[in-house]
Amino acid sequence: MLRSFLCWLTLFAALLPGRARAQTVSALAADYLAGYQQLRIPELQFDYQANLRQLPPAETLRRQSDFFLGMQRRLAALPHRTLSLAEQITYDHLAYEAAHNLRRVVLETAVRRAGTPVPATGLAGLPNHHAWYAFYARQYTSTDLSADALFAFGQQQVARVRGEIRRLRRQMGYGADSAGFYRYLASDKFVLTDTARIVARYRGIERRIRAHLPALFADTLVPPLRIQTWAGATAAMPPGIYREGRYDFNFATGRHSTRALEWIFEHEGIPGHHYQTVIQARSRAYSPLSALTFYSGNAEGWGCYVEYLGRELGLWQQPEAELGKWEWDLVRSARVVLDVGIHDRGWTHAQARAWWQANVPGQDDIAEREINRVTAWPGQCLSYKVGAQRIEEMKARLARRPGFSVRRYHAAYLALSGLPLEVVNQHIDAVYDTLAAIE
Repeated sequence: MLRSFLCWLTLFAALLPGRARAQTVSALAADYLAGYQQLRIPELQFDYQANLRQLPPAETLRRQSDFFLGMQRRLAALPHRTLSLAEQITYDHLAYEAAHNLRRVVLETAVRRAGTPVPATGLAGLPNHHAWYAFYARQYTSTDLSADALFAFGQQQVARVRGEIRRLRRQMGYGADSAGFYRYLASDKFVLTDTARIVARYRGIERRIRAHLPALFADTLVPPLRIQTWAGATAAMPPGIYREGRYDFNFATGRHSTRALEWIFEHEGIPGHHYQTVIQARSRAYSPLSALTFYSGNAEGWGCYVEYLGRELGLWQQPEAELGKWEWDLVRSARVVLDVGIHDRGWTHAQARAWWQANVPGQDDIAEREINRVTAWPGQCLSYKVGAQRIEEMKARLARRPGFSVRRYHAAYLALSGLPLEVVNQHIDAVYDTLAAIE
C-alpha cells in the first residue's frame, strides 16, 4: 500500500507545472523514469494492427497527455544554455521523448474518439494517415525526415545499389548476359549444406575482421561469439541473428548461402550488434533515460553501416562476397520506397508488386514476403538504411576537420548510440572532442 502511494506521489509531482522538485536535469530525468513506468504504457509492437487494437481508454490517454505536457513545461523552465554537456544531452533526450509521446497520444486519442476500424492494408486506411506515417517513421528512425524525403532517398539508394551490382556483374564476366548471371547465382556453388563447414567459414571471417579491427576501432577487446544453428528459424527469416553473445545462423532449409556469410556476420556479430552491445555495456550512459529507451535506427543503422566497411575489414576478397552485401542492400533500399508507397501514398498490393518487379531484378521469389512485411510493420524497415545514412553523414561532417580520426568517430558514435539519432547528431561533435586521446 505504501509503495503504491509513493509511486502515485512521484507521478503527481512530475505532473505539477511548478517546482515540486528542484529543477535540475537529473531530477527531471528521475521523475520522468518513475512517472513513465507508473503510467504502464504498452510497448509499441512492429505490427501496427496490434498497436491499434490495444489502445488504452480515453482517461488513460488523458493522464499520459498531462504527464508529457508537464514534463515539457518543466523542461522549458530550465536554463538550457548553462548546462554541462551530459546535462544538455539528457535534456534533449527528455525533450525528444516527451514530444514523440505527445504525438502518439494525439493520434491514439483521435482514433479512440472516432472508433475507427483497424485497416488491414496499411496506415493509408486511417484518417490523418500522413500524420500516422510520420509518427511511425520517427519511431523507427528518430529523425524528422518527411515521407517525400524518404521516398526520394529510397529511390536514390535503389539506383545506387543497382549500379554496384552491374559493376560486379561486369567484373564477374556477365556484363551483357543478364540471364546467365542469375543462373550462375542460383547454382549450388553458393550453397553450404554442412553445419561444421558453415561454422568454420564464420570463424575464418571473424579472424579476418579481428585482425583488421584496430584500424577502425579503438576498443578491440570483444569476447568471442558463440556460433550455432538457429533453433526455430524458418526459410522466411534472415540468414542469421544475434542474441546475447551468440550468433545463430539460419539452417532451416538445410542450405546456407555463401554470399550471405560476410555481410550478415558484420551486421549481427563484429563490428555490428555484438560489438555495439559489448561497448555500450562498458560505457557510462550519457542519459539515464537510455535504460528505458531503444532506438531501432541506431542499432539496425549501425549494423547496416558496418556492412559497408567490408573491404577495410579484410572481407570482399571475391566479387561474389561483395555481391552478397549489395543483393541484400537492394532489398533494404526497395523496402524504403515500398514503406512510403504503401503507408503514406496508399499503394495497393498490386502496385507494390509491380514496383518490386520493375526495380528488384532476380529476387521475385521473396517479393510477397517483403511486401507483406512492409505492410504489417510500417516504418521498421527504415531503421537500416536511414540509420546507416545518418551515421555516414555525421562521419562525413567530422571528416572535414583536420586530423580526423575514424577510430575516435566510431567511439563517439557508440558512446551516444543509446540516444535518438536526432540527439546524437546534435552532440556528436562535442563528444568527439572529449575523446581527444583516441587517434
